[in-house]
Amino acid sequence: MISAPIGLIAFSLSHAPLSWSETQHLATAGLDEWIQHLTNIQGRWLAAHIGGVALFPLLGVTIWWMLPPRGIVSGASKVALTVYAPLYIAVDGVLGIGSSILIHYREG
Repeated sequence: MISAPIGLIAFSLSHAPLSWSETQHLATAGLDEWIQHLTNIQGRWLAAHIGGVALFPLLGVTIWWMLPPRGIVSGASKVALTVYAPLYIAVDGVLGIGSSILIHYREG
């Protein structure tokens, strides 16, 4: 139960550069600048998103274990969790892993 939230912190920190000045220009950047940025961090980007595919199910299970066994709110939370967790994993996997594959393909 402790490793999933700690893993989420590590995932969040590895998801983007730790330097604000390195990424603050991307708010108004064009497509070429985004592609160049992702090319520069491609290995870390791919590793972070593969880690996320493994981490988010663990986080979902941790939340499930912390919910009370009965109750309306607990039941609604479990339904929401069974919908949210797989969809989030799918979107994050497609966007993160997919963009890394596209950048690798573009380089070749």
